[in-house]
Amino acid sequence: MKKLHIVLMTSIYVGLFGCGDATSNIAVTNETPHSSIKKEKIATKILGISDYEFFFNDQPGKNITFSIPSAEECTLTFAKSSFAINFNATTNIAEGGKFDLSCLTRAGLFILDDSKQTFATMNITELTPTHATIVVGAKLYAVRKKEFLNLENIVMTITENELLSIRE
Repeated sequence: MKKLHIVLMTSIYVGLFGCGDATSNIAVTNETPHSSIKKEKIATKILGISDYEFFFNDQPGKNITFSIPSAEECTLTFAKSSFAINFNATTNIAEGGKFDLSCLTRAGLFILDDSKQTFATMNITELTPTHATIVVGAKLYAVRKKEFLNLENIVMTITENELLSIRE
């Protein structure tokens, strides 16, 4: 329920902002994680950066919320201290990894699931005083629907104002 709480708080918050955008690949399937997954190119939009205080792995945290046409919102959660150039991490741990990623769709909430072969990647490829580029990917699981959500090469461009929110 802790993850759902973060997503719901973010849902209320993100209606206030609309910012950067990018492109990515996404697919939803109820097949096993090793199955072939059809990919389509779609648009990704940054909805907002959290402005409330919370801790992630005992450190001050931040959420970046973004949307994809087939996912109302996805939330990338990380410790502010890890937001640095060349940060590159992969996690398959539902809680306690270096970051977390979840997506809310009409099919349900897709999360990292320790009992399934799920994972997420986060790579900060560019970081300047005026913008940042973050690339994420994932294979997430919706427990209720027993479906996987595959995200590949989601490239998010973070604007100068969004960077200020991350660094606050």
